[in-house]
Amino acid sequence: MIPRASWLLILCAVGCYNPLPTAYCTYDSFCLSNVHPGGRCLFDGDSGKYCAFPDSSCPSGYRWNEFARRSIAELCIDPVVLTWNPPPDASTGD
Repeated sequence: MIPRASWLLILCAVGCYNPLPTAYCTYDSFCLSNVHPGGRCLFDGDSGKYCAFPDSSCPSGYRWNEFARRSIAELCIDPVVLTWNPPPDASTGD
């Protein structure tokens, strides 16, 4: 049987572990996904650029992916953010 102190250590390690590191992007091509097609690399208006994917349940039509910074990860994108990010350039694909 595992001692009580060991269980506490295991629970703390599991609860404190963050398996989803923040991942920045540079171009839309960084956001290619078979699961979520149509990904875009968007500036968040604060600290960087992260991947976002189409989501019809969001007012803007996009949701940040799970690797965006913690305070925005998996949230719907504010429609204002799209005004800071022009549509992809058809000539470059990014």
